[in-house]
Amino acid sequence: MVYALAGLQAVVTLGWMAYAYFQPILLDRFGLTAFTGPLALYLGLAGTTLAPFVGALGDRVAQRNAGRVPLIVAGGLLAGVTFVAVASTVSASPVGSVRWLLLALIALWIAAMTVLQAPALSLLPGSANEQRWPIVTSPLVVATVLPVALWPVVRNALGQLGGPPVFFAGGVAVVAAVLALRRAVSTTSLATANTGSKGADTVAQVRLMLAALAFVLGGISAFVTRLAAEVVPGLLAVNVTSSQPPTELLSAMTMGASAIFAPSLAPVAVAAGNRTSLIVSVIGAVLCVAAAPLCGSVLTAAAVAVVMGAALAMHLDCALPCAFEVLPSRRCGLSAGLYLGGIFAGSQLALLWMS
Repeated sequence: MVYALAGLQAVVTLGWMAYAYFQPILLDRFGLTAFTGPLALYLGLAGTTLAPFVGALGDRVAQRNAGRVPLIVAGGLLAGVTFVAVASTVSASPVGSVRWLLLALIALWIAAMTVLQAPALSLLPGSANEQRWPIVTSPLVVATVLPVALWPVVRNALGQLGGPPVFFAGGVAVVAAVLALRRAVSTTSLATANTGSKGADTVAQVRLMLAALAFVLGGISAFVTRLAAEVVPGLLAVNVTSSQPPTELLSAMTMGASAIFAPSLAPVAVAAGNRTSLIVSVIGAVLCVAAAPLCGSVLTAAAVAVVMGAALAMHLDCALPCAFEVLPSRRCGLSAGLYLGGIFAGSQLALLWMS
C-alpha cells in the first residue's frame, strides 16, 4: 500500500508542476492574466482550509466503518474528470464564455487535488506501527522531491507535449493511481496505530487543543523545502566565482540528493526519534543557508547542496509522522489535513518572504 500511496503522490506532484507551468500560458492566451493574483490567493486559501476540513470529514467517515477509500476515490475521480475537461477547454477558441469556463475548471481542479491528498495521506499510519512511520514515509518523500529534481526534463516534456495532451494524460494518471491505491488498500491488513491508545478522553481533548502544531509543522516543511529548492541553490550560484554553475543545476542536485538520502536516513530518524531528527534537520538547513554565501568553489557548493538535500530528506521523513503524533490515531485525517494546510500557507508566506 505504501508504494501505491507513493505512486499517487508522484502523480499529484507532477500535476501541480504541470499546473504551475501551464497556468501563466493559459491565462495569457485566454486574456485572464488579471486573475493571476486571485488564483494564487485562492490556491493558498483552498489548500489551507479544504485540506483540514476534508481530513476531518475522512475521520468521521472512517469512524462509521465506511473507510477512507470512498472519499479518496471521489476526489481522484473529480480531479481526473476536471483534468480532461481542462484538456478539452484549452483546445477551444479563447473567446466568450469559454474563458470563464476555463477559470472555473482551474478553480475546481485545485479544490479536487486538495480534497484528494489529505484522505490519502491519512492512510499512512495504518500501514505500520508508530516506530516505523519515518520508514514508510520515505517513499512518499522520494515521490515528492524526485520530480522536482528532474524539473528541467519535466519542463521540456511539458513544452513539447502541449497543454491538451498533458491534461488528458494527467486525468488518466490520477484515476489510475487512485484505483491502484484502492486495490492495494483492499488487499492490505492495516495496522492499528497506537497513538490514540495512550490516554483517556481528557488527553485526547488536550491533543485537539494542540492540533495547531500539525499546521505549524506543515508551514516549517514548506519553508525548509523552499530553502532547499531555491534559496540555498540561488546563494550558491551567486557566490561561486569559478564556472558559475546555474541555480537550476544546483537545485536539481539538492533535490536529487534528498531523493537519494530519504530511504537511508529514515532508519536513523527511527533510532534517534522523530522530534530529535526534526530539530536536527532544521538546524542543518539553517546552517546550509549560513554556509552558502561562504562557498567560493564548485566543490564546496556541491557539498553544501548535498548536505542541504540530506537535511530536507530527514525533515520530510519525520515531519508528517510528528504531525500524526499530535492527535489520537482516530484523528489521523485531521492531522494530515492540518499538515497539508500548513504547507499551503507556508508556501505562500515563503513566496512573500522571498519576493
